Amino acid sequence: MNRIKWIASILLGAAGFAATTASAAPITVQPAEATSKDTFNYQFLPTFNMNGAPPFNALLSSGKTTTGHDTETVIEFDLTGVSLAPSEVATLNLWVTPTEPTGFGISPQSGFGVTLNVLANAASWTEATVSYGTKPAALPGIVATEFVDYTGAWVSFDVTSQVNSWLANPGTNFGFTIVQTSEVVYTVPGPNAGKKVVTVFDSAAGANSAHFPSLNVAAVPEPGSVGLVLMGGAALLLGRRRR
Repeated sequence: MNRIKWIASILLGAAGFAATTASAAPITVQPAEATSKDTFNYQFLPTFNMNGAPPFNALLSSGKTTTGHDTETVIEFDLTGVSLAPSEVATLNLWVTPTEPTGFGISPQSGFGVTLNVLANAASWTEATVSYGTKPAALPGIVATEFVDYTGAWVSFDVTSQVNSWLANPGTNFGFTIVQTSEVVYTVPGPNAGKKVVTVFDSAAGANSAHFPSLNVAAVPEPGSVGLVLMGGAALLLGRRRR
């Protein structure tokens, strides 16, 4: 009986740990337009600020071409009140919206996906004045990478290491730049053949507040460790009962 109680306490403790971790309230930084800082820069118009140009201020764009029409998203979050525990992960979340209505090219799709890199900015920038010609330089190294071949869904980048760095040195938080790594050309015969595949995201100036860019911090349980404890305890219980 003592052994059963001991095993039961292990099972309950593990279950309690999993429940506690899973129920931790996440931190979500998802500002509306008035307090947001997001825009994109357009290589073809190197002195033009896209943030003040409806309808372009309602979207973000990251594309790569060989024709001088690159676009790059720049975004920054105020981390006041944000904390990041060792068991937590910070993610940058952007809603991927169809590209065709924007005129920048073709949407990412199956067979024509794009790779996006997140870079950390090395200098300050202002949403109302930044342009391709004045964009902030990026720090060496890639913060996160994701492959996108869809629209109408979120792409999430793990930016935990960079957020930790900013929390330790708040004066170095200049936000992110999101770039497409290489040109992707749509080759299916038809009216869109030859057009570039470009990723477009909803910005905080968009109409749907549920799709505003966000920075999320949430606890991540260690299912492998918890699962091993639970399985081991269950095996001991079964073995005890069979004797």
